[in-house]
Amino acid sequence: QSFDLSVSVGGFCHERASQVRNVVVKDLAKAAQAMRLPLDHLDHPIAMYALFDGHRSSAKGNVCAEFCAKHFHGKLLPRLAAFRGYWVDDRLKAAMRESFEELDTSFAEKHPESSHGCCAAVGLLVGDRLVVASLGDVACCANLHNGETRLLMRAHAVPDPDAEEEDDEDDAPATPACGSASSAEDVMSAAAARAVPWTRAFGDLDLKRPKSAAMALSATPDVIVLRLQQEHHGFAFLY
Repeated sequence: QSFDLSVSVGGFCHERASQVRNVVVKDLAKAAQAMRLPLDHLDHPIAMYALFDGHRSSAKGNVCAEFCAKHFHGKLLPRLAAFRGYWVDDRLKAAMRESFEELDTSFAEKHPESSHGCCAAVGLLVGDRLVVASLGDVACCANLHNGETRLLMRAHAVPDPDAEEEDDEDDAPATPACGSASSAEDVMSAAAARAVPWTRAFGDLDLKRPKSAAMALSATPDVIVLRLQQEHHGFAFLY
């Protein structure tokens, strides 16, 4: 079965757009082949779009966002090439989580004194499946041909204690995210919430060290797998 793939990217950036980086790989199999990592065992087409939204840096740029944009595919591709059987959804999710976690560890080793951080979202197209991983203040929605929009994943934001509680049933995502942001490990201290208003991010190393009060700040993303249907037109990351 063959698929037609069309990738277009656009966006509206805030005043700190200098900290935002995005990566589009329309043919991930070709990119992997250049690294001698064949992906012929995976469903095609294979494509990737990644968004890295930096924070806690100057207007000159964000070291963490730059590092993640440059090195993420180098963490993901070896994992996709390593197993040559059929990739069930859970294996795809695990590959995404492990790639995020390894990337964060690599950044800490390369820039141990940096306080820069970034939120991120990655969309990986594998045949008729869209794998979406989100970390921090980036939500994802699916766009349908009839003009409707469906929320796939919420941002990992720290709840505002002064905000009124919303009706969970009315605002629940159409596709539930894997690993709720309400778990105990996502509860951050008030001091950490003032530093970064979300519960997960790359970098922010000073908030991840043992001496920090923000022990819950994590680099493990939520990951979902969406089986694409004829009704789907595209997807969007909101940050």
